[in-house]
Amino acid sequence: MNRHDSISSTTPPAGRILPVPPHEDAAVEWWFVHGNFSTGQDIAGHFMLSFFRHAVNGSHGFSMLFRIEDSLHRDPFIVSRADPHVQELLVRSREELQKTNLYGHLLNVYFDEVDRYGFPSAQFASGSRAHCSDDGLSISWDDFYLKVQDGLLSVGFRPSWADTHVQFILSSRTSAVDLGILETPGTKMGYLTYPICSLSGCYNSQPATGNAWFDRQWGDMSWFASESDASGQRRIQGWDWLGINLDDGRAAVVLISRDMETRNMTASNFVMIDPQGAVRKLDRFQIEPIASWQSPKTFIVYPVAWKMIIPALNGEIIFTPHREDQEIPVAGATRAIWEGAGRVTGTLEGKPVSATARLELNGYGCVFHPRDILDSFSRRIVGHIQNFFPESPDEAFYKKHTGLSPERDNIEAVREFLTRPIWDLLRRGGKHWRPMFGILMAEALGLDAAKYEDLIAVSTELTHLASLVIDDIEDNAETRRNDACIHLKYGTNIAINAANALYFLPITKLRENPLLTQEQLLAIYSKTMEFFVKAHFGQGMDLYRKAHALLSDRADIDFLIRDTLSVYKLKTAAPIEFIAHSVCLIAGADASTTRAAVELAENFGVAFQIKDDIHDFSGSEKWTKDRGSDLANGKLTYVILLALKTLTGEDRQFLIRLLRGDAEPEADSLRKGMELVRASGALEQADTLVFSMLNEAWEKFAGATRQSDARILLKVMCEHLLNLDYNDPDLTQ
Repeated sequence: MNRHDSISSTTPPAGRILPVPPHEDAAVEWWFVHGNFSTGQDIAGHFMLSFFRHAVNGSHGFSMLFRIEDSLHRDPFIVSRADPHVQELLVRSREELQKTNLYGHLLNVYFDEVDRYGFPSAQFASGSRAHCSDDGLSISWDDFYLKVQDGLLSVGFRPSWADTHVQFILSSRTSAVDLGILETPGTKMGYLTYPICSLSGCYNSQPATGNAWFDRQWGDMSWFASESDASGQRRIQGWDWLGINLDDGRAAVVLISRDMETRNMTASNFVMIDPQGAVRKLDRFQIEPIASWQSPKTFIVYPVAWKMIIPALNGEIIFTPHREDQEIPVAGATRAIWEGAGRVTGTLEGKPVSATARLELNGYGCVFHPRDILDSFSRRIVGHIQNFFPESPDEAFYKKHTGLSPERDNIEAVREFLTRPIWDLLRRGGKHWRPMFGILMAEALGLDAAKYEDLIAVSTELTHLASLVIDDIEDNAETRRNDACIHLKYGTNIAINAANALYFLPITKLRENPLLTQEQLLAIYSKTMEFFVKAHFGQGMDLYRKAHALLSDRADIDFLIRDTLSVYKLKTAAPIEFIAHSVCLIAGADASTTRAAVELAENFGVAFQIKDDIHDFSGSEKWTKDRGSDLANGKLTYVILLALKTLTGEDRQFLIRLLRGDAEPEADSLRKGMELVRASGALEQADTLVFSMLNEAWEKFAGATRQSDARILLKVMCEHLLNLDYNDPDLTQ
């Protein structure tokens, strides 16, 4: 035995599953069963059932997770629910979570949404509660139950597709194994397991057999967060748990504790359990993820495949899931967990091994900053763009879009006049929030957004890049995203042609999605043309509305303010409105829902443009456009007009002269003009309007759609983008 290993002092005989009463003094306790089964008709499947008991203000609340899939049904049956007591507990957890390293503003948005509209509806069972016996082990909740009788564990449930109630009986081949030896820093948690169980029963009216696993765990909330540091902050903890049933009769438990913000391990455990229940803890092993999957529902990235090297067993094993999508939604800051069946293959002690296994990933859904979500989206969106609009075009790309086989140098020409300048701009960064807005709205409307994600990403982001190139030419801008503008770097003629091509190229993406009907294609194409017309009208009006043409001592500032907001609706809001119209058409939304979605998009687009006006007066080096460019170019933005309405006397006259070009916009003059706008209070007034516009439209949208994780994330994203302090902006363009 390796000197770093340990072994239990006794080897218990095969035992019965004991009816242990609930640990009512524990803050949280859970019962966890999973297994694999098959029938004589060659139906195979796997399931998981967890009951959780939560201490709630002197009483108890319950929650439950269930997942089953079999070889006959394509989609799994998933249940995630919590009773009203747990909902109350989650709402009250707001104050405690504010003391953790979770992003405070996101928590406020999340709980504000929950307070107003409730938790995501799929996660709760109204008017229904679990029942747990005081003596022995018996828990039931509607069609689900788990109970111990005569040393056997009975598990019952009824999937949506089952003809009759399913009942599985588990008999353990070992007595209870105490895994209190597992290291979880700062955690007070009891852990009993029956990892090697035989399964029998009836599934879909057919006899079923298989193998199963049963766990009991209980303790305080230190399982989920670290102890407070010197500042009083607690860090969110998560874990990776892997239960392995080897074909030779042995079992293994792998438990990794993590700081979920850094993803660093805080403890690692590998325990082997032999067929008689003897425990051997291996203190040295290596584990690393080898494949990840991103949920199209919650956009959480999970490490779903793992490789482990165990020197003490001369072994290397790999876990691979049966399918990548084995996510289960949960209420609260975690949002969802990955709870999936799979297989383990490799070698141990120099011999090939094979095993059934289940992996649990908890804590990966916690959001520590909205940029984590934005960055994750950005990578996916850039990937979709690369697939459609490759950085290095080939013969197939040329022929697809021209209908001709390329002659000599044709492909190089396409690279020089089209893909090279556009990819230069794309590689400079940006948060790509417009596609994210569309994807989240699609999911909030009930669509499986993953099926349309590439269409939304390409049609919105490439068109936006084109508009940036043209705007910079028309505004005489010098920098964009910390580099020279495309027209200055590649020539105005190249820039205009590349941008114009990108206005139309994404339209061809419509015909590539097989799920769109001809009616939907035609309707989206029609909305595309409407969007182009409105956006160009808005841009033209913005170019016309220069201070030298409209501004005088007697100018009607109130009229100009109203007119400016109208221009913003045409110029900036049109692309977002187009996104909302498109996803409503795909989702088959009714007229009232469409109106609410489009109004949200329009209001957010205008609000975002106003926030952009505010950022033009940023004092931060993080702002990546020319500060003060609106003043220097005589643009009558909403913010500048508010300042003119407030300023009086010489201050007002100076700002008018600067805007009209009567005073040279030299550095000192421009600096003075920016300070006058800042001192006028216009930035604060504009910021107030930004949020009132969002909240007014959001209330209507929330009333027209069901509460969902995607809808909450959409609100989080909108508030984050509009909440950036103009003195310390993030990169949102």
